[in-house]
Amino acid sequence: MVASPSESLSFTVNREIELNIEKLVYGGYGLAFDGGRGYFILDALPEERVRARILREKKNTSFGKTVEVLVPSPLRIQPACPHFMRCGGCHLQHLDYSQQLRFKEEILRETFRRIGQITLKEVEIVPSEPWHYRTRAQFKVSRQLDDVQIGFFAAQSHDLRVIDRCPLLADKLNELLGAIQAERKRFSQPGITAEAFQIRTIGDQSCWAMEFDGRPPEFDFASEDPSMALEGFLTYGTVHGSFRIGSNSFFQVNRCLVELLVSRAIEGVSGSTAVDLFSGVGLFTVPLSRKFERVVAVEENPNSVSDLRENLKSNGCANVESITGDVLSILRWGQEDWRSVEFVLFDPPRQGVDRRVLRRLLASQVPQCAYVSCDPTSMARDLSILSTGGYQITRTLLVDFFPQTYHFETVVRLQRKSLP
Repeated sequence: MVASPSESLSFTVNREIELNIEKLVYGGYGLAFDGGRGYFILDALPEERVRARILREKKNTSFGKTVEVLVPSPLRIQPACPHFMRCGGCHLQHLDYSQQLRFKEEILRETFRRIGQITLKEVEIVPSEPWHYRTRAQFKVSRQLDDVQIGFFAAQSHDLRVIDRCPLLADKLNELLGAIQAERKRFSQPGITAEAFQIRTIGDQSCWAMEFDGRPPEFDFASEDPSMALEGFLTYGTVHGSFRIGSNSFFQVNRCLVELLVSRAIEGVSGSTAVDLFSGVGLFTVPLSRKFERVVAVEENPNSVSDLRENLKSNGCANVESITGDVLSILRWGQEDWRSVEFVLFDPPRQGVDRRVLRRLLASQVPQCAYVSCDPTSMARDLSILSTGGYQITRTLLVDFFPQTYHFETVVRLQRKSLP
């Protein structure tokens, strides 16, 4: 059977097509439909007509980016960064920050309805400083003949976009990037194999660290800077405690909101025992130890566990039991182990929480939970299970950890429904 012209066309990558954008969706895409096919287009806003280049195809959907805005939205503004939509870091700079927050709330509500059959009554929006908030960044290095290029990958590609300054980064990181760019030719020296590196700082930017993928060059500016953490461990001070963070341990990157995130997630809880699943370096564990008689922290990343135990010691958290391993380890707990548990906090990776863990929580009837997530899709799926099993959402916060991008953190507080 010969494919029709429309069928052949729909699977032609790099073709261009004119589309009417209906709405903004998760991923920073403008969504359009044409001939029964869905199109997800970067740099496109609702009510715009755009000409888009298709870069990737799936069975019933196409992904691309705007080549030309034919009919602009009244909401469109001039992006602050000249690299917008050329590097792959930002997705929403063409929107005023207040509009970014509005669309993120709409996306959160729609995702919960569609995935979890959950209608949110009220969403509390927690904004951030919209610029210079990030405390961590990763860069790529490319060697081309006698030239060395440093930057980010372009949107939807592995083409390198040279970056001298990024408006999302804390001032200290931009200062360091500029110093590295000034000495970038050192990457072409014999024996130097580094193809990527990351730079990190802390909330007050008083110290920093730098790590390389491969053998790095030596930099003059680094050898003369006493604020460099020579062993790669940063100590991040907060109102909730002081945290050692190694290069391979996860820690929240928004220096403006990290303290508020913790405060809101555990606000008003106290009692006998709390369980912190996916505890990382102890960002929630340490403050929970001051609210509960006993805390159990479960973490499987060995680097994070090492930092966690150091942080428990330095913050005087003698009432915390640290368990190294997957959170599935709690499936081995008996009813007696759960009897005194009054609060469970989840801060999982993007894929969410294993259903077996959620079912164990339901069977144990823990009175209160907090779920912290950077992925509304997996969160909605998990909350649907908890809601069906007897928990009700008492508070929802959209914490905008990542302005100018489609990402955000969500904190949901849950209460076990009273049995009749």
